[in-house]
This record gives sequence, C-alpha cells and structure tokens, in this order.
Amino acid sequence: MSNVEEITERIYDLQKLISSREISPEAASSIREEYLSRLLEYAEKFFRNLGVIERERARIRLELERLRGNPVASASAADALKEDLSRIERIYRSINFEVGLIATKYSLVLSSKALSERKITEEEYERQKEVCRRFLDVLAERWSVQKAEFNKKLSELDSDLKKVDEDLKEKWVRYSVGEYEEAFYQSTKEPLERRAKALEERISRIKRYVDGIDSLLFECYLLYSRSRPEPSDLEEMIQLTEVPRLHEVVDITLEAAGVSVEEAYRKLIEYYASTYEVEVKRARVMLESELAKMTGEGRSRDRAIIDLYRSLTREG
Repeated sequence: MSNVEEITERIYDLQKLISSREISPEAASSIREEYLSRLLEYAEKFFRNLGVIERERARIRLELERLRGNPVASASAADALKEDLSRIERIYRSINFEVGLIATKYSLVLSSKALSERKITEEEYERQKEVCRRFLDVLAERWSVQKAEFNKKLSELDSDLKKVDEDLKEKWVRYSVGEYEEAFYQSTKEPLERRAKALEERISRIKRYVDGIDSLLFECYLLYSRSRPEPSDLEEMIQLTEVPRLHEVVDITLEAAGVSVEEAYRKLIEYYASTYEVEVKRARVMLESELAKMTGEGRSRDRAIIDLYRSLTREG
C-alpha cells in the first residue's frame, strides 16, 4: 500500500508543476504515463495480496465454525484463530481511505481493461471485482463513522465562526457609537478577522475532503456496477483525479510539541530507523505494523500516530 501512496504523491506533485506552468503538459506526458503504469502495477499487486488475505480470513472463519461444533476442541486453538482473524481485521482498518480508494479504482479499471483485451476470463474478472467490492464495503463502513465525526467537527467550527462574527459586529457597533477609539478598534478587530479567516479555510478544507472521498467512493461503486466498460471509457477512467489527503485537510497538531501528524509520522520513521538500525523502508514497515495494532483498538490512524509520537517523546 505504501507503494500506491508514494507513486500517487508523485503524480500529484507532477500535476501541481503542470498547473503552475513550471513544466508543460507535453514535457510531463511521458513521466505521467510512466507513473500511471506503475500505479496500475502497484494496485494490481495490492489486490492480489488482498485476495490472499480474503481467502485466509474465509479459512479461519470456517475453521472457527468447525471448532464450535466440536465439544472437545482445544480452547487455545480457537483463541489462536481469533487472534489471526483480529490481525487481519486490523490490517483492513489501518488502510488509508484515500489510498485504499485509489487502489480500488485502478484495480477495477485494470481488471476491465484486461477483460477487454482478453487477458483474463469472465470468471477471473468477476472474482477480482468481488474482492474489490468486499474491500469497498469495509471502507464505506469505516467512512460512514469518520464522516459523522467530520460533520460533528464542522458543526463545532460553524458555531465558533458564528461567535467570532458576532464579536466582530459588536466591536463595530461600539466603535461606530464612539465607545472605541480607532486604534483600539483596529487592534481588537484584526485578531478576530484572522481567526474568522482561519476557521473559514478549515471548514472549506474539511468540506472538500468529505466531498472528495464521497465522490471517489461513489466512482468506485459505479465502476464495480458496470458489467463491462467500453475501451474508450477506460482511457478516461485511467486518468488520476486528485483526491484531498487527510493531513492537508485537518490540522491535527501535537499541542505540547507543535508537530503536525505528517511531521510526527516522518519523525517516527526516523526514530525506528535509528533505534533499530534498519533502513527507512524497513522502519516504515515496523511503524505501520505498530499503527495497525493501535487502529485495531479503535483509534483513528492520526490519533494512533499522535499517541505513539507522544509516548516515544516522553520516553526520550
């Protein structure tokens, strides 16, 4: 999954260079095609691995059912299977929304393309689609919970913005009737205006994120529902449309250290690499394994990063 995230970031950065006219679309074309090709490759690999995990989960559930019907079955054997099943569920819950949906989209596109080119059979195509659909259902269930949290946060921010606007109006009235001097009015107004602007920007970012995830989730289900897209449709679908990323949308910071989630994640990788004397790639794998355990306990990914960073900095 980290490969999908990395190549997606590169495509986003390339698109920004094109938008800012630092590079022409023609000059970026070959690089873009290379990145898209690698994205499809990584998405295919991800869902191959996901298929293996799905089969293992089905096997464990079947084995648990068999043990329930056996009165002399070992309790330790059932406990071991339950732990394996819990580990698989943690893997699902730890997957980043944006990256998981992007991988799903391109896996569906890739499968449709392979079918149109007769590289896979109809049966293989339907099997791959079903793996994607089950994964989408997991993401959709998680998203419904997180979206409710975002809507609650939006309500709080709207309330804060309303209070700031009321304060601004009150200060304007007091200034208008001569209660406040010009200098005092300006000195008290400007911080409130900055606060109002910051709240408006944060509200806007969260709304863009929610709309972006909703749109991509809908697009993935639409792709799944289509029996066999036309080749011309696939060429359009294969283009990457930028999806807001969580760390760009929600300004979660570590109050004591003043570190963003993105920076905390980077520092955690550095910590693992240094402490265990491993390469960055291995450090990332170790960190993701720890985060998966924490999200499996019900914490959001960002909260897990924050809590882990705090625990390590306290130890330091």
